[in-house]
Amino acid sequence: MKLRQIKLAGFKTFVDPTNILVDGQLAGIVGPNGCGKSNIMESVKWVLGASSAKELRGESMDDVIFSGTDSRQALSRASVELIFDNRLGQAPAEWSSYSEISVKRVIEKDKGSTYLINNTAVRRKDVADLFLGTGLGTRGYAIIGQNTISQIVEAKPEELKSFLEEAAGVSKYKERRKETEFRLRDTRNNLSRVQDLLREINQQISKLESQAQAAKKHNDLNENLTLTNAQIWVNKKQSADKYWISIKEEVEQKTLLLEKQSSLLTSIEKNVEETRQEFNQATDTINSAQANFYEKNSLVSDGENKLTNLKEKIDRQKNLRTQSQEKIQSLVGIEQQLIDEKFNNESLLNTEKQKSHTARELLNNLRSEFEEAESSNKIAANEYQNISIELQSSTEKLNISLTAVNFIENNISELTLRIKNLEEELKALISGTEEIKKPSELSSVEVEIKDDENLLGEMTVKSQSLTHEIDELKNHCNQKKSEIDDRQVRISSLKEIIEQEVDPQKIGMWLSEIGSTNHTSLVKSIDIKDGWERALGIVLGSKVEAYKTAEVDIKNIKRPPYTITLVHDSKDVTHNTNKNLTSALTVVGSKDSTLAITLNDWLSNIYIADDSDISKQRQHLFTGEAIVTKSGDIYGRSYQVLSQPSNNKDNKLLRMKQLESYEADIPDLESQYQKLTLKLEGLDKANQTVKNEILQITERLKIKVGLQNQLSFEYNKLLNVVEVNNNRKNLINKEILELNNKLTEISQDRDNHKGNIEALRMALGEINTSNDKALETKLISEKLFFELRDQLSIDEKSLQEIEFNIKLTDNKLIEINDRLSRLTEDRENLLAQIHEPESNLDEELIQIEINLKVRIAAKEEAEATLIKAREGLVEKEQKLKALESSRLENQHLINPLNDSLQQSRLDEREAKLKFDLCCEQINKSKYQELDLLAGMDEKTTLDDLENKALTIGNKIERLGPVNLAAITELTVIQERQTYILAQVEDLQNASNTLNEAIRKIDLETREKLKATYKVVNENFTQFFRTLFDGGRAELELLGNEILDTGLQVVAQPPGKKNTTIHLLSGGEKALTAIALVFALFKLNPSPFCLMDEVDAPLDDSNTERFCKMVKEMSVNTQFLFVSHNKITMEIAQQLIGVTMQEPGVSRIVEVDLQDIQTMELVD
Repeated sequence: MKLRQIKLAGFKTFVDPTNILVDGQLAGIVGPNGCGKSNIMESVKWVLGASSAKELRGESMDDVIFSGTDSRQALSRASVELIFDNRLGQAPAEWSSYSEISVKRVIEKDKGSTYLINNTAVRRKDVADLFLGTGLGTRGYAIIGQNTISQIVEAKPEELKSFLEEAAGVSKYKERRKETEFRLRDTRNNLSRVQDLLREINQQISKLESQAQAAKKHNDLNENLTLTNAQIWVNKKQSADKYWISIKEEVEQKTLLLEKQSSLLTSIEKNVEETRQEFNQATDTINSAQANFYEKNSLVSDGENKLTNLKEKIDRQKNLRTQSQEKIQSLVGIEQQLIDEKFNNESLLNTEKQKSHTARELLNNLRSEFEEAESSNKIAANEYQNISIELQSSTEKLNISLTAVNFIENNISELTLRIKNLEEELKALISGTEEIKKPSELSSVEVEIKDDENLLGEMTVKSQSLTHEIDELKNHCNQKKSEIDDRQVRISSLKEIIEQEVDPQKIGMWLSEIGSTNHTSLVKSIDIKDGWERALGIVLGSKVEAYKTAEVDIKNIKRPPYTITLVHDSKDVTHNTNKNLTSALTVVGSKDSTLAITLNDWLSNIYIADDSDISKQRQHLFTGEAIVTKSGDIYGRSYQVLSQPSNNKDNKLLRMKQLESYEADIPDLESQYQKLTLKLEGLDKANQTVKNEILQITERLKIKVGLQNQLSFEYNKLLNVVEVNNNRKNLINKEILELNNKLTEISQDRDNHKGNIEALRMALGEINTSNDKALETKLISEKLFFELRDQLSIDEKSLQEIEFNIKLTDNKLIEINDRLSRLTEDRENLLAQIHEPESNLDEELIQIEINLKVRIAAKEEAEATLIKAREGLVEKEQKLKALESSRLENQHLINPLNDSLQQSRLDEREAKLKFDLCCEQINKSKYQELDLLAGMDEKTTLDDLENKALTIGNKIERLGPVNLAAITELTVIQERQTYILAQVEDLQNASNTLNEAIRKIDLETREKLKATYKVVNENFTQFFRTLFDGGRAELELLGNEILDTGLQVVAQPPGKKNTTIHLLSGGEKALTAIALVFALFKLNPSPFCLMDEVDAPLDDSNTERFCKMVKEMSVNTQFLFVSHNKITMEIAQQLIGVTMQEPGVSRIVEVDLQDIQTMELVD
């Protein structure tokens, strides 16, 4: 491949996009020092994959991006592209089909580099593979920079051998070996991890086998327990069926008896309702009389208020005249103060205007002086700039003179650097020969492995504990779920019983027929204190089934399908209560206003008491009154009704309260169940987290064990290096002594050259004096300029303050005039109030007193009428109480019958629910009922089955926490064991295969290196004799094994003794290094070679020999070289000029060789 173009953009000093065309086999790059020639060479090295900023003369890789100049901003991106001619198809197979190959590298600040081949993004390794074995790698021999000679001279034996390996083309073998070693290491690590995993699996299998046995025993017991539970349900079903049939017969008998008693109660209730209507009419009469009394009383209060207000108005009018006279005296004083203030502000305004005029005149004068100072300052600045330019020119001349000395100092620096590097190497070798201690990282890894093993044990115990806790929580969840199901069954049962008592559809149809639109029972609106549901349910009986409607005439409609109560809107009436007893209304109420009034009517004669105190309380009863206890017993003056204690479910109110209680329990139980479920999920997640941590710790242990093995291997390797370092120390001490002698000679030559620079420095001193004077003049003019500018700013600010004060005074005068106007207006208003004529209030006062006396007389007459109406209402109320007491006594007789019937119906419903529940549980089991009956002995009782189930449950409990998944887990882990064993075998086979591949690579590499070493040694000797016109040179192996040993250069120029390359002079070192590079080239010619001022240390005769050799080598290799030597330039087929007309910016100038030759002929 031939290099055809180099494209640069933003790379170091090549800020603008630059395209360098390379024609022919010999191309020279020329230009003055510091113009950027070496940047071209470094750009090629950078694009080929250089990763060290020091190799590119920078501190970081971002330094290759243009950093800016005084006139140009810094860039954030740089790119270099090389274009190769590949028409002969010499590129590797992947790219051989392309006639032209483009290799590009782009870097952006803080983002890193990007590589592209033919505009396809690739890795740095892909670029290295493209030039592998051609000498063009980052450490190849085909790029000879300004420091390459010193690198070859100072190269360690191992580094020198890398040039031989590149020429032999074994770099790709080394890469293959390196990749194979990586793969082998990964394979061994994988094998170690798999073996560790296999050991862990074997441990798990031993644990799971015992757990699987316990799980199997648990499953057998659980199966037996399920069968026993199913048999229990069959036994319960048989008992429930017998009880259900008997309770049905009982319900039918009680229904007939209740119907007879209900017809008798209906006739009694009719008489009560007629008497109640008479009582309501008396109530309406008293309400009308009471309203009339309230109206008369309101008129009397209104007259009294008017009389009081009129007297207060007369007093306020007298006080207002006195206050207005006092305010007028106060306004006169304020008006005089404002007039004085106005006079003072007008005087101040005139003064400020005079100040403003004076300040403007001073400011105009100061502006004229400022303009003159500004002009003088510009003249002084221009003069100082001209002298500074002259000073800069003289300084550049001195710098040019100093360049001659820099060349000598560069040689001194090279020698000093070489000595320093050798001393550092010696120091490193000395430290390396000290006692090798065990690495702290290896000790740390061993401690970490132990800690992880302990942590793994703790995590395993924690996982087992969490599993046990999860099992207990699951049992608790199941219990809560059972409680919820029980409540829902009871709610369903109660709702069905209530619906059987009163069919909502039939009641709804009947209510619609009488014109009622509200079909909702008011029973839910009754609020009763806890404990009194049974007692009040017995008292109210069927009345609780109440509906709100308008009043209807029962004669014109058909009877309802059930006994119900119709409640109408009516006015509340205050009932006379027995103050010696506690009214039943204290424990019952309703938010519905209509129902509250009705409850007042129903329970106005009913009182409550404790069973223990009933004998005393009965003595206070009047006719028609009764006492009820919490147990449901009712006591009158001459009777008592005793309820059946066991009938707790007969009462409709009690059933409604139970239904509400069960419905209220459901949300709380569901909330508890939800919390338990969430907690269970949290424990499952925590357990899974612990298991994941166990897996992570296991994986981490595998990695650390692998790291421990690797660190141990490296520690042993360090011990072997110590012996090699001792031999190297002796050679370094000898070379340092020779280099110190050479440094002393060169230092004396540098001191002789420095004397010529003093004359230039004296001339520069005179110019500096003139520059200082011009600077002083410039500073004085600048000082005057800044002082006048500051004074001008102060005066302008002062003038602004004066004008602000004038504006402020004007505003104050306007405000004073406004206040004077408002004071005049206020004084006139006060005078008008003082002279306002008095109104004739006395006559109005007399008229109000007469009207008040008339209204008081009317009020007394209405009060007499109200008292008479109240006496009539008391008479009606006593009659109603007597009738209600009679109805209550009859109601108490029918309630026990109704309660007994409801209890029987509830028992029937519960019997049916129990029967259905038994059927449901049997259906849920996996057994058939006939099979269960066949497996049961006829003599087996329910207690026997329950004891059997309890025994089995105790056996299961004694097993403790059981891993029910152990059986499945054991099967899975055994399958995984088989898979892992296969993996171990595969990895062992792969390891053997990789070891064999490394052996073959070493064998082939050894053969190639031996053949290359022999040929390169012959070529090296030949080129050395050509360049030195005699002498001898060769490459020596430092050991017997060519794969592991290093190389050193032994050279003997004509007339000198045999020595190493380090003891040669600068020119001799350069020629020896060139001979070595060309020897490598001859064996394995690179596509092109870059040389950066390689001929700098050569004299003319050696330069001619060097050029002759380059010309011969250019037949197979393209050369791109940087040189200041005319002899070297003459062999170039193309000259590329580099200039820096703009400071810090390099540009390319093409040089036509034909024009140069024509100019030489003309000369």
